[in-house]
Amino acid sequence: MKKILLALTVAGLVLPPMASAESPSREDIEWCRIWIENAPKHDLPRVLLIGDSICVGYQETVSQELAGKAHVAMCASSSALGDPILLDQLKLLLTNYPVDIIHFNVGLHGWYSSEEDYRKELPKLLEVLQKNAPNAKLIWATTTPMRPDPKNAGKNRRIERRNQAAADVMAGQGVAVDDLFGLVQEMAKDAASKAASKKQQGPWRDDGIHYLPEARTRQGKQVAKSILEVLGK
Repeated sequence: MKKILLALTVAGLVLPPMASAESPSREDIEWCRIWIENAPKHDLPRVLLIGDSICVGYQETVSQELAGKAHVAMCASSSALGDPILLDQLKLLLTNYPVDIIHFNVGLHGWYSSEEDYRKELPKLLEVLQKNAPNAKLIWATTTPMRPDPKNAGKNRRIERRNQAAADVMAGQGVAVDDLFGLVQEMAKDAASKAASKKQQGPWRDDGIHYLPEARTRQGKQVAKSILEVLGK
């Protein structure tokens, strides 16, 4: 399968602060990866995955599951809601590559923003998607939880509040929801019940944020299933 990677990966690039007093907060390292498979072809529907490093983790499985049924594109970024760069990245992709389905999530970055601000920014994201891909069907993916230990407890509570805010907004817009948060909880319960060893960490890697290969595969399969349901296949 021919794959084309647009040169927008800027991992390792430290962005200097902007002069404006209203400049968005940013992380020490900002990155974006835009990936288009079978870019010259238009024989199948094109699906766009939007997310962050979690999306990068399941993208390959989604491509495998949708082989022969849809072409897959991805825009994965560290940019958070409220940062205009994120919207610019999406506009760049959507104005150059028409898509039929958008499966999207933005939730694990931008901890400097309150949940109230997060809720206010979601309609702006939807507006960009609907304006630049007016015929695309939308699927919102819930933000995945971190491993439930004391250092992550606060962020997990915030993830739950962000997911609730997103659920409210998506319901108002009639956007379908793919519950990846619930899938991870299910995987964590499965791992706990097996209790293979005292070192059992559930589906997470050591950092407690990203996922082991089996978990990434399960996520990718669920994402693909949600897309196929929308495609009617």
